[in-house]
Amino acid sequence: DGVSLKMIEDLKAMIDNISQEVALLKEKQALQTVCLKGTKIHLKCFLAFSETKTYHEASENCISQGGTLSTPQSGEENDALYDYMRKSIGSEAEIWLGLNDMAA
Repeated sequence: DGVSLKMIEDLKAMIDNISQEVALLKEKQALQTVCLKGTKIHLKCFLAFSETKTYHEASENCISQGGTLSTPQSGEENDALYDYMRKSIGSEAEIWLGLNDMAA
């Protein structure tokens, strides 16, 4: 009947909302974990890895941890990121950024 269908639709909507909240909480938890291991620069979390990886491997590694390759938005942010990288993995280390010249 109509009441039962409305209740089912309401329950489905509630489940969808809860699922979205859980996804957001998982994302926040992942970012907090990264910030605990890495550093926060201008309200963004950054984490350096010393393992050598290709661009795609590095990107996938970041995505699997709830992030993306870093993309500095200003000279100041770039300098702070450079200082963090130098201190955490060394000044001679090569790093991948979120910028690339690949065609979409």
